[in-house]
Amino acid sequence: RNMSRDEIDALHLTFELTTISEDGKGSRTVELVPRGRDMRVTKENVVRYAHLVAHRRLNIETAAQTNAFLHGFRDLIPASWVKLF
Repeated sequence: RNMSRDEIDALHLTFELTTISEDGKGSRTVELVPRGRDMRVTKENVVRYAHLVAHRRLNIETAAQTNAFLHGFRDLIPASWVKLF
């Protein structure tokens, strides 16, 4: 939000993201929205871009690890105990 229009434009960002492949041996580019490679990040849509990147990194890319953690956590601690908080 604090960057100027020119500073954002100078980054040449589009609505796509390069991520490490699932096998960890390479990378791949994913579009954050349909036709994201053709959509430039601008001052008007930079917040949406940041939200989409955060969602991808924190929710989608870590889903398997989060599910494994929760499964193990629930094996050790009964759900009724957690509901107390």
